[in-house]
Amino acid sequence: NAPDAIVIRDTKTSKRTPSEDSAEDSNQLVSYGLATLVLDKKLPSATVLDYLVRTPKRHDLSYVPRQSTVTMDDVNVFLFRFSRAIHAWNSACKTGAFLPANTDDWHCSLAFCGYAEMCPAFKRPHSVSVPKFVQIEPVIK
Repeated sequence: NAPDAIVIRDTKTSKRTPSEDSAEDSNQLVSYGLATLVLDKKLPSATVLDYLVRTPKRHDLSYVPRQSTVTMDDVNVFLFRFSRAIHAWNSACKTGAFLPANTDDWHCSLAFCGYAEMCPAFKRPHSVSVPKFVQIEPVIK
């Protein structure tokens, strides 16, 4: 690396080996690249996710780095998506028209959402009565 090169590293822990393109798909690394652009007036020369992987069953330990490069195209897409999200949030606050979470999202549950019981978009479990005893009639041929 050149003496003035900026390399951003982020350490993660995981129970499984990350995909080859995990750094390429990381909005977090793009946001760090944007911060570098603002603070240091240039994009980083590299961004790296340093994964420390420990498998749950065998307790194998491994170090798995995933590297990427943040470009101005990445920053522009990030800023566009971020500005659209802020606009949508602002509109939702004014109108109360919030988009509900997906019903299979972990945070759409009684345990994590304080509004679940009053939310019309909350998927409630189905009640099924199960008899204690089932009588089976013999089949006569």
